[in-house]
Amino acid sequence: MRGTDEPAGSGSANGGRTYASGGLGDAVDSIANYARSDKNLPIYVEALNYPATAYQAPFTTYINSVNVGVARLAAEVENLASTCPSTNNLLVGYSQGAHVISNMLSGSNPPAFTTVSLSPGARAHIKAVVLLASPSFRPGQSWNAPNQARTTAGLFPADAGKLSAWTALAGNSNNTARTQQPIAREWCFEGDAFCQSAFPNGMTIHRNYWKSSAMAEAWGFIYQKITSNE
Repeated sequence: MRGTDEPAGSGSANGGRTYASGGLGDAVDSIANYARSDKNLPIYVEALNYPATAYQAPFTTYINSVNVGVARLAAEVENLASTCPSTNNLLVGYSQGAHVISNMLSGSNPPAFTTVSLSPGARAHIKAVVLLASPSFRPGQSWNAPNQARTTAGLFPADAGKLSAWTALAGNSNNTARTQQPIAREWCFEGDAFCQSAFPNGMTIHRNYWKSSAMAEAWGFIYQKITSNE
């Protein structure tokens, strides 16, 4: 899912929930390119059609944008689970897009943000989640990327442990020492305008995730989740 004010896609698909073309944003598209380059993986990429409106007066515009995104994303995840039952769903979001994904998965959000409850079938189809530069970032969470020892929260910090239920068994190929591990991973760069509440000085940092090594790290995380033994 694209971030705030990144270009929308064109056309309409899946009942208007997604774009027919484009609309991923630079960071998400960068990760998608890793998937596209692996010819052994049958990957289908789609971008959610939602406003991605900036946080500016009236400030309800951003909240409404996130809420629209949550509702449409939940509807699309439910649709994919019912119409493509053998498909694994991989959720990748940058900035506001990451905020939308985080809110949808948590089912418990601060006042003014809506909540949804995914069906067990829809939940079971989500195999990996990548969050980049989210305003809902909270330090010290088990799904935060390694070497991300941040101490500052984002503009809309999530409740502690809000994604702790999103885990899957992982471990050795011989099924020993397998433990529940997060299927989500979150990146937040030091000094970021929104996930580190450093607006406006941190805008350059915020806009350049797509150029960073985190894109390859994110794809590596996703790849491990979808190719490891069940």
